[in-house]
Amino acid sequence: MNTKGDVTRTNDEATESKLAAIQLGLLEDDQLNSLLEKRNSKIVKEPLIIRGTVIRAKIIDQFLVRDASVQIVNLGCGFDTRAFKYPEKTFFEVDFTSVLSEKEKLFGKPVNVRYCPCDLESVNLCKLLVDAGINVNEPTLIIAECCFMYLETSTVQSLQRELAEMFKSCSIITFDAI
Repeated sequence: MNTKGDVTRTNDEATESKLAAIQLGLLEDDQLNSLLEKRNSKIVKEPLIIRGTVIRAKIIDQFLVRDASVQIVNLGCGFDTRAFKYPEKTFFEVDFTSVLSEKEKLFGKPVNVRYCPCDLESVNLCKLLVDAGINVNEPTLIIAECCFMYLETSTVQSLQRELAEMFKSCSIITFDAI
């Protein structure tokens, strides 16, 4: 299986891809734009990578706009900044402690966010979310962008089954490279 370093490098790559899309005017993100303003060099990414980043962002945003009452569980959230864009929604952001700590240093932590630090390979995610205050009766969107590919298939199947059974109403959006 992949190391924690492999997984956290994905966060760096995803952030770079979003920054490249912002630089090209394809995405807007005030928090990430602040990182872009600190850089002296242009970010170069393959067009296909940028296109995939933009399409995923827009699809998820459309879902969030359409369903006003949904709470969000963002698995392997990395430096995702959607919580700033949707302050009326509650976000449960799941990632390694080191990633969440660095994210908070860079952007601060909005009041609508609950951090759930863990390693998905070795946590009772349902208990962690309940302890963080999730409401199992509210409609829930689970986002897993480039997250499941780092986990054993049996772990992914177990997580998906447990999460689907946990909530009264639940949708899962997942993207992983093949």
